[in-house]
Amino acid sequence: MGATLSLILIVMSVVAYIAGVDQQTWYKWVSIIIFFGGIVYACMNYGKQLDGQVSFGNCFAYGFKTSAVITCFMLLFSVIFLLIFPEIKEKAMDAARKQMEERGGVTEDQIEAGIAFARKSFMLFLIVGVIFIYLIAGVIASLVGAGLTKKNPQSPFENQI
Repeated sequence: MGATLSLILIVMSVVAYIAGVDQQTWYKWVSIIIFFGGIVYACMNYGKQLDGQVSFGNCFAYGFKTSAVITCFMLLFSVIFLLIFPEIKEKAMDAARKQMEERGGVTEDQIEAGIAFARKSFMLFLIVGVIFIYLIAGVIASLVGAGLTKKNPQSPFENQI
């Protein structure tokens, strides 16, 4: 399930980049919602495959493992994609500059210093950002998915009387 969701998210990322909407806020939310929904679905499907003979902890663990797999795939994809298309970094720097200018109260020197720091640490920010976003969203989605999964675990002592 993790590989399938990763493939969907990767194809979405490539299409968004080609369409020029990869820096749009709405696109970022759409990809997180699809990721979140996929993890919830994976948890519920896992419970259904086991006919409800699953605990909250088992469902959560399955969802978290799925999100960890997706995180690894997306991290690898993000680094490779950045190496293939280095202009992504410049687009991100331009978007950050525009955001700082719109916010106001920031001098040109402060903007330049911020952009220089972001440019120098871009790969680190990318790696930490991907891990943080996908794992945090994965934990939340796994909790929701485990909570929504129908469970009727049988006690091992139920039929022994």
